Amino acid sequence: MNYPQAQKLLENGVDLYRRHDVDGAIEVLKQALDISPENERVCYHLGLAYANKGAFREALAYYDRAVALDPRDAYARNRLGCVLASLGQAREAFECYRAAAALNPCYPWPFFNLGLLYKSRGLAAEAAAEFARFAALRRSAA
Repeated sequence: MNYPQAQKLLENGVDLYRRHDVDGAIEVLKQALDISPENERVCYHLGLAYANKGAFREALAYYDRAVALDPRDAYARNRLGCVLASLGQAREAFECYRAAAALNPCYPWPFFNLGLLYKSRGLAAEAAAEFARFAALRRSAA
C-alpha cells in the first residue's frame, strides 16, 4: 500500500468534489481506494459524491463500508442515515441518526435529520424536540 499516494489522491478527489466536478472526484477517489482499500475516509467521500449525484445505491455501499471500517465515525453514520432515508428505509435511517448522535452528542446534524424523519411521520412534538436540539447545538458552536 502506498499511503502517501492514496492520501494525495484523496485530497485531489475532495478538491474536485468541492469544485463541483463530482464525476472527476469519483474517478480519483476510486483510484485512491484501489491503492488503499481499507481507507474509511475514501469510502466516506465516495459515498458523498455518489449521494450528490442521486446514486443512492452506490452511496449506500460506500457508506456501509466506511461505517464497517470505522464504527465510531458519527459523520459516516449520519450520512448513511441520509441515504437510507432517501431509499425509503426510515427505520434503518432512524437507527443511524440515533447512533451518530450517541457517538458525538455535539454534532448537530443527526438531530436535524431525526427531526425531518419525525416530521415526515407526522410526529410534530418529537420533530420539534429534535429541531430544538439541533438549533441549540448550532448556537453553541457559533
